[in-house]
This record gives sequence, structure tokens and C-alpha cells, in this order.
Amino acid sequence: MITSSNSSSLNSSNIQTSTSSLTSSTSHNATLTTTSTNEIQKSDDRLSLGSSSYILDDNLRVRTNSVEIAFSEASKGAALAQVTNMSLDHQSKLLSNVSDRLNYILKNETTNDSQESIRKDINTLLTQFDAIAADSNYQELYSLQKSTTNTDTSTSHSFRISEFPPIVLSTESMQSNTEGLGLSDLKNLAQDGLTGSVANDQSKVVISALEVIEQFQSDYITLLNSLKTSTNSLSDLHKSFEKSNENTKEINFQFESLTFDRNAILKEMGAFSQTQANALQSNVLNLLSFNSNSLNTSNNNFTSTNSFISDKEKTIK
Repeated sequence: MITSSNSSSLNSSNIQTSTSSLTSSTSHNATLTTTSTNEIQKSDDRLSLGSSSYILDDNLRVRTNSVEIAFSEASKGAALAQVTNMSLDHQSKLLSNVSDRLNYILKNETTNDSQESIRKDINTLLTQFDAIAADSNYQELYSLQKSTTNTDTSTSHSFRISEFPPIVLSTESMQSNTEGLGLSDLKNLAQDGLTGSVANDQSKVVISALEVIEQFQSDYITLLNSLKTSTNSLSDLHKSFEKSNENTKEINFQFESLTFDRNAILKEMGAFSQTQANALQSNVLNLLSFNSNSLNTSNNNFTSTNSFISDKEKTIK
């Protein structure tokens, strides 16, 4: 009876120990699983941020491309405006020389020979004036007349300096040649055609033409200043985008690393889950095997005790 009791107590204790060990193992495995799951969640959160960085990267590329186009447009417009201003300034000086010669006739007694010499000078000056109008362009964008061979009014040229919001700056259409400014009669005076009376009339036409050119210059100076301001702003903006793009590239690199880490974690979790399942199964089998052996031992002890009592009883009898 004493042996049976001790075996039963030992069996119970071992079962409790095995069960406790199994529970502890399961709890430990569950903790590891939870930790890995948390790591996956953190990885997913960071991957979500990485996905956002890819979207940001695409947006930056679009914005950077837009700024580059706008900068190119603004630079082209500024170059055309600068060329045009230089041409108008040269034309203004030529007309001022024409005006001076006409005033000389009006303020001085001149001979026919002097007047003819002045007429030839004026013709030369106005020919140069028209040559400037025919040559004033930047990348085939003509500003003072239609083209080199077409003296009609120039085409207005537009430059899109911003996509968001859309901003367009345009040149004025103009015809800054002798035909457009009413100087054709003065340029085409026949020999000995410049008299005091003609000089008086044409002097007024030249003054009017100078005023028109001055207005042309004012418009183009305003346009040039606006375009220069735009190019400076766009240049700064482009540098800012390039810096942001560099930062985003770093984020994207981290995103790729996170993707690799996440896949590694998932792979480790798969291997761990398999190990966990095998360990759990092994623990259960060991526990069952131990319980079975303990039960057999208890039965044997119980049988032995019964035999001992039976022999004693026989002796008493």
C-alpha cells in the first residue's frame, strides 16, 4: 500500500511537471509568434511609408520635369526679349540720327547738294533699320516682323512658365520696320526729293516712330524682367526638387531593404512555425508515453502489494 501511494504521488507530480513544461513551451512559442507578428506589423507599416515614398517619387519626377520645361520656356523667352530689346535700342539710335539730320535741314540753310547728301545718309540709316527688323530673332522666333523675308506684323510668342498653376507670358505682335512705322516714304525719296518742306513733315513721322519704339522697348523690358524673375525662381525650385528627389531615393533604398527584411522575417516565421509544431507534437507524445509508463508501474506495485498480503494471511492461517 505504501509503494502504491508513493508511485501515485510521483506520477501526479511528474504529470504536473510535464504539463507545466508543455504549457511553458507553448506560452514561450506563443510569445515568439506574437513578437514576430509585431515585427511583421512594424515592417508593414514601414513598407506602407515606403509605398508612399514611391508615389512621392513619381510626383517629384512629374513636378521636376514640369519645372525643367518651364525653365526652358522662360529661358527661351528671356533670350528672345533680350535680343529684341537690343534690336529696338539699335533701331532707336538709328532713328535718332535720322531725326538729327532732318532737324539740321530745318534749322540751317542748306544747299541742294547738302540736302541730297543728307537724303542718302537717311536712306542708308533706314536700310540698316529694316535689316535689324529682318534679323531680330531667337531660334527662328522673330519679334520685329513676320520673318526675314516677310515684313508683316510679327507673331505673338507664348512661353508657359508654370504648369501648376498655368502661367503664360507672351510677346507683343509688332511691325518695327519702315513699312510698319510709316517711314517708307522717307526711305524711298527720289533723288533731290528731300526739301525743307519734306524734312518738316518727315521729322514728325520720325518722332512718332521713336515713341512707338520706346513703347515697344518698355513692353519688352517688362517682359524680360518677368522672365528673368521666373528663371531664377524656377532654378531655385528645381534645386529644391532635386534635393527632395535625393531624399526620396534614400527612402526608396530603405523601402527595398524593408521588403527584403520582411521577406526574411516571413521565411523565419515559416521555419519557426514548423519547428514549433514539431516540438509541440514531441512534447505531447513524451507526456503520453510518460503517463503510460507511470500507470504500468503503479499497477505492478499494486499487484505486488496484494501478493504480499495474501502470503501473510496464509501464514496466519
